[in-house]
Amino acid sequence: MTTERYERIPEFTQGDRLRKARLIAGLTTRDFAEKIGVSQKSVNNAENDTHEVRRIVLNAWSLATGVPVEWLASGKSGEGSMHTCEYPYSRGAA
Repeated sequence: MTTERYERIPEFTQGDRLRKARLIAGLTTRDFAEKIGVSQKSVNNAENDTHEVRRIVLNAWSLATGVPVEWLASGKSGEGSMHTCEYPYSRGAA
């Protein structure tokens, strides 16, 4: 019996991660687009890595799917962190 070591780990693009999150949420691209307030074409473009996804859209994607924004953006889980989104304004800002 031989022992093989597998060194190949699949890499997921941001679009792959966005699609997986939407599918786990059980939503079609049309329903998901409506839920986060963008066009269905925007969802398709994001999932196909056609355009860079704006941070505000990543935040909405995270909130709608329950998947951490850190993972959607970078593929890293942010170990020990709670599901949080980065908001462009702080409460104390004028």
